[in-house]
Amino acid sequence: MYIVGLKGFEEFGTSNEGTVRINKAENSFTSSITKATGSVTGTLDGPIVYFKMDITTKHIIEKEFEPASYYEKLGVIEFAEHSEEVINLTDERMVEIGEYFIEIIDGLEQ
Repeated sequence: MYIVGLKGFEEFGTSNEGTVRINKAENSFTSSITKATGSVTGTLDGPIVYFKMDITTKHIIEKEFEPASYYEKLGVIEFAEHSEEVINLTDERMVEIGEYFIEIIDGLEQ
């Protein structure tokens, strides 16, 4: 499921985009969300949070926290305050986010 402008999680601000997905064969949930902190190429740029969770055990299997671009070095001074910004989430917070989206996706499939 594609998401944009998600306002339910303060860590991602109000300008963001990403995808969430349930893989029934693996019994897993994956999420990748980018918080908009600027734009270098005309698309949404910013820190990215990716994680994969086992739906049954609520164990975080994979996680990556990718920083925003180094805007000053790229000559985009107006976004300099967000240069190399990183969103670090605890496993507990990722589980909360996962459970939120799993409930929505399950509701859509009924």
